[in-house]
Amino acid sequence: MKRLSFMVILTLVIVGCSSTGNRSSTFDNLYAQAENEIKLAKQMGFLWRDTQAFLRQSKLAREAGKKTQAMELVKEALDQARLAQQQARSQTDPDIFYPPN
Repeated sequence: MKRLSFMVILTLVIVGCSSTGNRSSTFDNLYAQAENEIKLAKQMGFLWRDTQAFLRQSKLAREAGKKTQAMELVKEALDQARLAQQQARSQTDPDIFYPPN
């Protein structure tokens, strides 16, 4: 019985540690993706004004222990960078409409 209790506790500790590490690696992966997408948007000349600020704020929130806020901010930065790239692609050759006289 003691052995079973020990195994259950050990399993819970291992699972708890792995899930905590998984969250930080998820943040780190999203952060790295956001950085890459921001670089690409900047190269395209369509980086949005607040995208980098969201990324900086996400790092500060993570350092302050606000994990949920940090994840939301890094996802927002990633989304904005991708949308900026989409905007750049859609506006490379815009259709010009001249109304009839």
